[in-house]
Amino acid sequence: MFRAIVDDDGRVMKMSAQDTDCTVPIPDSMLGTNFDGWRFRDGSWVEVPLPPISNFSLDDLLSPYEGSDNSVIHAMLSLARLEPGENIIDLGSGDGRVLVAAVNDFNAGTPARPCIGWELQNQIYQLAETTLNEKLTEDVKNRVRIVCGNALDAIDDVKNADVVTLFLMPYGIDKLVPMLNSAMPVHDNKRRLVSYMYPVFAWEPAEETMTLENGTRLFMYRR
Repeated sequence: MFRAIVDDDGRVMKMSAQDTDCTVPIPDSMLGTNFDGWRFRDGSWVEVPLPPISNFSLDDLLSPYEGSDNSVIHAMLSLARLEPGENIIDLGSGDGRVLVAAVNDFNAGTPARPCIGWELQNQIYQLAETTLNEKLTEDVKNRVRIVCGNALDAIDDVKNADVVTLFLMPYGIDKLVPMLNSAMPVHDNKRRLVSYMYPVFAWEPAEETMTLENGTRLFMYRR
């Protein structure tokens, strides 16, 4: 379990692994009275139902898990102008729905250059494997795979990506920037990165943005 501490107005000030002094910074957009379906009591600690962190250090966490809506996933891949046969690398791939949409709806990936997801949390990685097995037909399963590991180690995959997708907190994106700079140097603007909700501040301004119906923004960068 994680816990969140709130101020007297009910705003989330920080999150901590239970019984540790480690904290996870919370961006301004997530300060509020409700997180992940739980309501906070003013000025008190409240448990937040995030997955257990048994297979990694809290310091490695780039973002808490939150499943993406299918309409958001399609908007991200459309903004990236994902073409048939191109591959994507999804950093922090959660339950694998981005990979499923890329293969099933955009005809992305090939056996030689598959779409790849990187997911740190073992429990969520297993959920993603189940999603891929259930949502992909046998003839396309060789066009996608998922890695249980730290996205900071995905440099070789990112170097070979046509599109990179992110749904991470700002502190997680900032941690990735050195790896992204190395793996995706500015070249011919053919490679794209799309970030949901938060920009890559080190790369601002984005080449294109999209505002969804709920007001959330997508940011697309060409490299």
